[in-house]
Amino acid sequence: MTTRALLTDRERDVLAGKAGSDAYRATVRTRVRNRLGELEDDVAVLATHEPELYEQFQAVARGE
Repeated sequence: MTTRALLTDRERDVLAGKAGSDAYRATVRTRVRNRLGELEDDVAVLATHEPELYEQFQAVARGE
């Protein structure tokens, strides 16, 4: 994969229990929580300025 959305490939492996220690898993969880806070700001911009992209985001978030 050349880009990431919320998680890097390594972070996916760590959270899936395929790599890393418990301490590193905790670090990854903290990083993801921080990114989720930033995601809220990004979603607000999409909702206000790019409704088509906002709708696409909503569909992805719902797993459609």
